[in-house]
Amino acid sequence: MRLAREREKAGLPGGWDDPHIRDRLVRLWSEEQIRGWTNDRIRAGLRAGLPPGPESSIGKVHGSDLNQRIQKLAAEMLGTSGTAWDGATGTYSDATTKDLSAPGTATPAAWTSAAPAIATISNTGVADAVAAGTTTISAASGTISGSTNLAVTQATASQPSVQALRTACSSIKGQTVAGVMVTDATRVEPSATVPTGLCVVLGTRAPFLDIEVDIPDNWSGRILHQGGGGFDGSIPSAISKAADGGVTGVDVAVTQKAAIYAASNGGNRRAVPAEAAPAVWGSGTAEGQASGDDYSYRALGTTIGFAKSLAQMFYSAAPKWTYFNGCSEGGREAYKVAEGWPHDYDGIVQGCETMDMTALVSGLLNVSSKGGTPADCSDDASSHP
Repeated sequence: MRLAREREKAGLPGGWDDPHIRDRLVRLWSEEQIRGWTNDRIRAGLRAGLPPGPESSIGKVHGSDLNQRIQKLAAEMLGTSGTAWDGATGTYSDATTKDLSAPGTATPAAWTSAAPAIATISNTGVADAVAAGTTTISAASGTISGSTNLAVTQATASQPSVQALRTACSSIKGQTVAGVMVTDATRVEPSATVPTGLCVVLGTRAPFLDIEVDIPDNWSGRILHQGGGGFDGSIPSAISKAADGGVTGVDVAVTQKAAIYAASNGGNRRAVPAEAAPAVWGSGTAEGQASGDDYSYRALGTTIGFAKSLAQMFYSAAPKWTYFNGCSEGGREAYKVAEGWPHDYDGIVQGCETMDMTALVSGLLNVSSKGGTPADCSDDASSHP
């Protein structure tokens, strides 16, 4: 909230005066307060000599998910100033050298291309080749300005047209790509909240694996594979939507780094009781066993294989850089991709991992087997009135 107040005071976007930001902040603050009260209750029980209850395991899962959502909102609020940048340095008209894209830049740089028919330039300094030739790329930030020449050879002038990308998006539904059936492909056009057009591709693979891959028009050659949280069960989508279904935001990996974004539900569906973890894993069925395998490791390989195949279909090129990011369950998944697919990734960001899955799952399965009343959710129901 302090960040929101500071940005509002400075007249920057992503501040407290933005009702969408304010609503999300208040919701996150409320959850954090409830989590704090629950932790107080746990500590009081431990001081009284009581054993840890199911709220400890549940609190850990919820806390990791909450931290992920807080970090995501902070990144959206900070925009370019909160993102690691490749840099855009040069000697400018005042004879100084300055990185116009560095965090903390007072005035965001304005980028222009002298010949958009040769190459275009986004508002974050990402150039897209259109045709062979030479153009001048200019940047200005306050009183500082400068330019550089950009030569586009025939080999690099292979960026498909926006119309070609629209056609690819509209024609892919129903196809099977890398073993995944494409169930939907939706085109999102540029707007005030979406700086570049993109295709949102949804796919599924038996028994219950669902995948989302978001493909921007100005793909930079990057892929970000986003990990899940808890028992997964839903896709951590790159797309934020309002109640009416309108797109209100897209993950910064797509909007600021022009990356293809890929994520999955981990192989189970939280909204469908018969297909939801952890109960489905103990169902004794072949589908339950396969769902458990997906959660353990297999969904990761399927997801990144699907994303890379789509990049090849849309851009006729393999990715230059592939990254994985995950926390909690996503942190465990980070270990699994490093172990199982080390050559498929150029970088892995991992945090607050859950490695003792036997203890965690045993505790949560115990909770899920209870009747649901406060007394039932205690190991000693007789201690409750």
